[in-house]
Amino acid sequence: MRTGERSIEKPNGDEIAVLYTSRSIANAEKLMGRGILEVLNAFSEGKSGFSDVAILLQSGMEGARRVLGTGGRRVTQEIAHDLIDEIGFLQVATPVFEALAEAISYNSAESDEDSEKN
Repeated sequence: MRTGERSIEKPNGDEIAVLYTSRSIANAEKLMGRGILEVLNAFSEGKSGFSDVAILLQSGMEGARRVLGTGGRRVTQEIAHDLIDEIGFLQVATPVFEALAEAISYNSAESDEDSEKN
């Protein structure tokens, strides 16, 4: 099930998918040692930064790899940090937080209603 998905565009035009499900969010929470709402609140208070974004990015990229079935090796924090270094913190953080917000606010009933309208 896809609950929060975005693409991050690299300068060469390649797109990196990030996808958040309950499993990928739980993985990020485990790696950060705190809940996702606490982490998001810490960002709004200026008490969180690069490390947490790298973990969230890693979890979202790994979620995309698993759900979309693209294969390849498991996504590491090193890969996430390399992407942040390559394209910039805000260019990564913005789609990550948008996808997380979508995943956190996901409501299957609303999704069913939207599908019926189309």
